[in-house]
Amino acid sequence: MGTGSSRGTPEIGCDCQVCKSEDPRDFRNRSSGVIYAGGKTILVDVPPDLRYTCLREGIRDIDGVIVTHHHYDHCGGFDDLRIPSYQAGGKMPIICLESTFTEMKKRYGYLFEVDPPLFQAEIVGRTKEHIHLLGVEMTGMIYQHAGIDVLGFRIGDFAYIIDIKLYSESIFEILEGVKTLVISAIGEDDNHPVHLSVKQAIEFSKRVKAKRTYLSHLSHRLGHETTSQKLPDGVFCAYDGLRLEFEY
Repeated sequence: MGTGSSRGTPEIGCDCQVCKSEDPRDFRNRSSGVIYAGGKTILVDVPPDLRYTCLREGIRDIDGVIVTHHHYDHCGGFDDLRIPSYQAGGKMPIICLESTFTEMKKRYGYLFEVDPPLFQAEIVGRTKEHIHLLGVEMTGMIYQHAGIDVLGFRIGDFAYIIDIKLYSESIFEILEGVKTLVISAIGEDDNHPVHLSVKQAIEFSKRVKAKRTYLSHLSHRLGHETTSQKLPDGVFCAYDGLRLEFEY
């Protein structure tokens, strides 16, 4: 649903070419997604833009949630999950790392302490973890970004890897056979301290041998059209509202 960095695009007070662009693909909310599989609607991350993006995309029901990590741009809209949880009868399952759950309980304790509970956390704890969410099977993978662990996942021949910087070589074993990859790329600076650059994300994709790679978590330094013209075949800039099909 969203493909922007933590600041979104346009940024507040910025007059750069991308922030003033009239191309709708340059308007980016914070990163998030929705998976439709097994008859279920699974939300990926809970950004502060959640309410707006759900209304824009016509999403009325959410059955479960994957939270990749506890940075604000990925869980700042958690309070907005109250309504879909109420509608589903409570105990909405949330897949996350233990470190993520610990931080969310500090920020949103009032949502976990109600009776009956609105949410039920299911903790992913190993580098390679088979995840079962509402009958949908996935494989989790843990990597690092800005000094914390982040949860990526694979479902069928699709993989979602957001906010990645450091990773183990074993990640490529988990990603073997992936045809469609979504991966974050903050900009063109190869020395960014906590994010992959466009070049580094493309190199990662080549090792996965994905047929289609979509760059997400894009900053305002990357205009959709100008960046797309520089990308190799099979690599694309994602944009808000993009829909992808995969085999599951």
